[in-house]
Amino acid sequence: MKLPIGNFFEKKTDSEYFLTLTLRNERATAVVFEKTSGRVKVVGKGEKEFKRTIEEEDEEDLLKALDVAISDAESSLPDNVESHKTIFGIKGNWVEEGKIKKEYLGKLKKISDSLDLKPMGFLVVTEAISHLLQKEEGAPVSAILCEVGKNALTVSLLKAGKILEEKTSEVHENKPFTVDALLKHFEAPEVLPSRIIIFGSNEDLTQEFLGFTWSKSLPFLHPPQITSLPLDFDAQAVLFGAVSQMGLSVVMDTLDKTFKEGDSLAKALEEEKLKEPVEKVSEAMSSDYFGFKEGADISKEMPKKVPEVPAESPLTAVEDTAEIPEGIKEEKTGRAELPEKAGFLLLGARQTLGKVFAYTKTMKRKPALIGIGAVILLVFLLFIYLFATSATLTLGVSAKESAKSEKITFTKGSTDVSNNEISGKFVTDTQDGKATIDTTGKKETGDKAKGTVTIFNSADSPRTFTEGTAITSSNNLEFTLDKSVTVASGSSDPINPKSGQANVTVTASKFGTSYNLPSGTKFTIGELSTVAAKNDDAFSGGTTKNVSVVAKADIDKLTKQLTSDLEKKAREELSKQVTSDSVLLPVFSSEDFSKKWKLLQFFFQK
Repeated sequence: MKLPIGNFFEKKTDSEYFLTLTLRNERATAVVFEKTSGRVKVVGKGEKEFKRTIEEEDEEDLLKALDVAISDAESSLPDNVESHKTIFGIKGNWVEEGKIKKEYLGKLKKISDSLDLKPMGFLVVTEAISHLLQKEEGAPVSAILCEVGKNALTVSLLKAGKILEEKTSEVHENKPFTVDALLKHFEAPEVLPSRIIIFGSNEDLTQEFLGFTWSKSLPFLHPPQITSLPLDFDAQAVLFGAVSQMGLSVVMDTLDKTFKEGDSLAKALEEEKLKEPVEKVSEAMSSDYFGFKEGADISKEMPKKVPEVPAESPLTAVEDTAEIPEGIKEEKTGRAELPEKAGFLLLGARQTLGKVFAYTKTMKRKPALIGIGAVILLVFLLFIYLFATSATLTLGVSAKESAKSEKITFTKGSTDVSNNEISGKFVTDTQDGKATIDTTGKKETGDKAKGTVTIFNSADSPRTFTEGTAITSSNNLEFTLDKSVTVASGSSDPINPKSGQANVTVTASKFGTSYNLPSGTKFTIGELSTVAAKNDDAFSGGTTKNVSVVAKADIDKLTKQLTSDLEKKAREELSKQVTSDSVLLPVFSSEDFSKKWKLLQFFFQK
């Protein structure tokens, strides 16, 4: 009979399916890939545009759009197979200090719960694109990266492969104009990179950007070079970041079938294969560490063992391992040792048996058999005594805590044991200190727009308008007169009527770029029907920017830190005032905080 030995010992390989979900301003892209035997095969891709930006999209519409993209990507999967393990590609302004901001963390948790996704980690899309471009070009990239959508646009300043600054705005007039306006608000270095990389648009915007005249105030060394990336380059970048972090190789023909232009990704993945393999992401990756844990300090609950992640990879993922508690670890057991004298007894029995068998050679057969049987019985009883009558007893003792409370009064008088009164006295210490902390508060500020308007008066009498008089533009923006002005009366000639005119400078009531009105804007002054105003030149100077301010949380944190430091110093000083026959209480009885901390503590006699 022939046994299927080969099949029995053949190693069974199971496929795992992963999902990368790239979230941009106005579009989501889902890519499903299969991991088998250390190789990755791209299974499918799906895309769906949002009705508005991802931040403004209704929750129901957002979930529907993501579900459509994921379903399209999963359409080529085998029956009853879904991809739950998900790597998110998210926007740069969703992350702060390497962690997802709280408001966006809740959004991702809702997406994961509603669509039955298991978060494995996240990548910042712009960082993933920078990483893939670096692999393709062989050096860190310095450029202005523009994600262009129909209604919104994000500009990122990329210097030596690192994102220095990022801003998002609605599209005004046209897309190059919006990029120009956003760059003016950057805290730019002395020189901007003379290269603009466009991605995320169905249109070919290269010629539109090449034909645009950039503001002279922008520090370009020369007119910037314009480069357009393929539409799905960001999804390729996120996939590359995930796959390279997992130390896998890709079946290249699946890239051509999935992506319109897979050369960049294929080339980068081939380079990754030549390197030493990196540590693979564990299946036990926990969604808690990804951040989906409400009401807990994640930094205190990180897994004890975290795999080393190459610094060049933007993928954020960890291995979650749980240690066996000390009390229930399996003990290592070995062969049981013989009792202390068992070896000598067995040796003696062996010698005795030898003598018995030698003696039986001189005896008749029947008595010899009786003697042998007696000896065997003796050895059997000895074996039972040594081994069969032993037992191992394991005692488990569970600790039980008991507490007893007693009310004790500390008094300045003498000790009275019967009334639970203990003599003591107050000791005080005053400590000075200071502490500093980086502010975390943000406040929006900026400059007000200015310009000149011409006031027209068609009434038959002159009108005077004092400094500070408000005028309102046709789009309901308010400006005030910088000085008083008198406008002559209108002409009463019925054939050639003419309004009185006067020019005056005005300033916007609030800061912001929206007050930079174009020329030809009409204005009204109160409810006067015979008076109107218009600007011949566009207004300018209006800006918007965020500045750091001191938040209440900063004050509370600094106060807590300073209290702890001063308390420690005061405790050390107070301990020096206590004699050897006294005990200092472990807590302060009072704390006063004004310009100084005054700490009051109590001690009692032993």
